[in-house]
Amino acid sequence: MIKIYKFKESKSNIMSIENKYRELLAKGFSKSDYTNYIKPLNSLLGKAAKDEDIKNLHENDYLEFKYLDLDKARNGRLIYKSELALHKQSSAYWLDFINEKLVYIRISDHWGWFGIGTPKQWKLKGGNEKSNKSQAGYLVVTEVI
Repeated sequence: MIKIYKFKESKSNIMSIENKYRELLAKGFSKSDYTNYIKPLNSLLGKAAKDEDIKNLHENDYLEFKYLDLDKARNGRLIYKSELALHKQSSAYWLDFINEKLVYIRISDHWGWFGIGTPKQWKLKGGNEKSNKSQAGYLVVTEVI
């Protein structure tokens, strides 16, 4: 079953966060400038992480992620790390911006069908779902909430 959330409050909240990110980029600060770039960026990602729809994205039974290089996947804010299950590594969930859009990132060694109880199918377009090595994928938040 697909659980897609269409709450106007969340969507407008996310769009507001994306607009503030664009404003931050327009100021032209170096991405290594802690005070003027990193701290405000972390604040925006923290605000997004509190959104109920984002907190519940992992409850979707079916999601399609786009492949993302692992080096780029860990640049944002870690929001959740799952427990080890069935001798599989835990999966990590991050928030970041790609092309000025808020994205939900998953780093895991298990894609495709998985899960205990209610199986999930989380596809990784452009990746290798049969690989047992860690891979990362992202989805644009406003496309699923």
